[in-house]
Amino acid sequence: MKTLIRLYILPIIIALYSSAGMAQDASSWVEVSPEGEAFTLMMPLTPEISGRKYQSGRMNVTGKLYSVNSDGITYRVWSLNDQALANSALADQDSYLDSCADLVWESMLKAEREKVEKSRGKIASMNYRRELLGGAFPGREYSITLGTAQGLVHFYIAQSRIYVLVVMSPIYNSELIEQFLKSFTTKQKSATIDADPILFPRDETTHFGNSTPTGTATGGNTATSRGGEDYNRVFSPREVTQKARILSKPEPEYTEAARKYAVSGTVVLRAVFSSTGELTNIRVLRKLPHGLTEQSVIAARGMKFQPPIKDGRPVSQYIQIEYNFNLY
Repeated sequence: MKTLIRLYILPIIIALYSSAGMAQDASSWVEVSPEGEAFTLMMPLTPEISGRKYQSGRMNVTGKLYSVNSDGITYRVWSLNDQALANSALADQDSYLDSCADLVWESMLKAEREKVEKSRGKIASMNYRRELLGGAFPGREYSITLGTAQGLVHFYIAQSRIYVLVVMSPIYNSELIEQFLKSFTTKQKSATIDADPILFPRDETTHFGNSTPTGTATGGNTATSRGGEDYNRVFSPREVTQKARILSKPEPEYTEAARKYAVSGTVVLRAVFSSTGELTNIRVLRKLPHGLTEQSVIAARGMKFQPPIKDGRPVSQYIQIEYNFNLY
C-alpha cells in the first residue's frame, strides 16, 4: 500500500511544482513599451521586432510585429497604421471591425492558415467569441485553431491604429494567455467611428432606422379623449386594448461572412409599431457582427402588421424583436 500511495502522491507533487514554476514565470515577465509606440503590455521575454505590410480588401496597413516564443507558446502583437481609415466604405465601426477580422485571417495569418489547410485531417478556423468593451477602444475576441495549435485573437482600433494580439499554443494555458491579453494598454485617446448613415440614419433622439422622436406616434391620429388620454403617444403592450397583430415577419439572412467566422447568438431590436402600420424607431439593443445586425434591421423593416388598438382607436406600441442565429 505504501507504494501505491507514493504513486498517487507523485503526480500531485509534480503538478504543484509545475504550477509554482508557471506562476514564477508569469511574475517574471518584462514590460514591453517600445519607443514611438503608444501601447504597453507584458511578455515573457524581450520580443523580436520586424517590419510588416499587409493588404486586405481596401485596407493597406503597415507597422511592426513584436513576437516571443516561450515554452512552446507564441505571443505576438502587431501595431499597424491604416492610412485608408478615412475611406467612406470603412467609416462604420462594426464594418471596420469586420474588415479587421478579414485582415487577420486572410492576410496576417494567411501563410500559417494555408499550410494547415494543405495538411490532411487538420483544421484551420477563426471563430467569433465576443466584443471587447472594457477598454477605451472598440475591439473583438476570436478563438483560433491552426492544426494542433489553439489560442485567442484580440484586436482593437484606436484612431488610425490597429492593434492585433495573437497567442497560440499546442496546450491551452489559460493563465498565461490571460496574463498576456489583459496586460495590453494604450495611451491613445479614444476616437469614435460613426455608424453607417445608410443603415442607421441619425435623428434627434439618436435612434436607428426610420425614426421619429421617442414617445410620439406617426400618422394622423391626433385625437385626445375627454379624460385627457393622449392617443398620439407610444404605449406599452400592457396599455393597449388589442396588441398589434403581426401578418408577416421575414427572416434575416445568415451571411457568408458570419458562417465563415461561426457567429451565433441573438440580435435584439426595440422598435415602434406605429398607428399607421409602419415599423419605426428601430434601435439595436444587442448586436452581432459580420452583417447579422444589418440583416436583422432589414428583416424588421419588412414586417407587416395591423396596428394595436386602444379604446377603439389605432395607436402606436413599443415592441422588442429578437432574431436568433445558429450555425445548425
